[in-house]
Amino acid sequence: MKTNQSQKWGFSMKELTLEEFDAMFQIMQESFPITEMRTYKEQKRLFEREDYHVYGFYEQNQLIGFLAIYEEKNFTFIEHFALTSAVRGKGYGSRILQQFISTLKKPSIFEVEYPTTEIAKRRIRLYQRLGAKLFDEIDYAMPPLHQEHEPLPLYLMTFNKQLQEVDVVDMIPDIYKYVYRVEFTWKGNK
Repeated sequence: MKTNQSQKWGFSMKELTLEEFDAMFQIMQESFPITEMRTYKEQKRLFEREDYHVYGFYEQNQLIGFLAIYEEKNFTFIEHFALTSAVRGKGYGSRILQQFISTLKKPSIFEVEYPTTEIAKRRIRLYQRLGAKLFDEIDYAMPPLHQEHEPLPLYLMTFNKQLQEVDVVDMIPDIYKYVYRVEFTWKGNK
């Protein structure tokens, strides 16, 4: 994904550096439960990885959100997408994701919480309105990001309509290996 300073979408976008990390991490803390994010130090360390990229979205030079991805050989893994509470519900999420989707050159994959809360249901509906496909029959879990936590059962989604369930299942070992860098076997909850 290229850095884009145009105002075509009502915001500007650029790849974040460590200088913007604290502002990004604050948005992350406001947006995700502890089970879905690393510690400050571990998250900051990801910026050293060549496959990890964080794109910040700015309005009037103010960071309003970010999208964190891993660019792997055969897929793009979207790990975090979050906006500040000041811009949530105002169409920014749709516009940002539309711009991102238009840049994808390989299949994308991302995790979503089970639709057990209203916010989780709204997120899934947003992604589906933008063309994402939900794989709710795949038994998947995010490996624990903290020693004291258990694996977190989640659904997988993709913005690539051509991906079938078998393709996504085949990607899971690579998600564990390249994104989370763990040897992990999920025994399932279904």
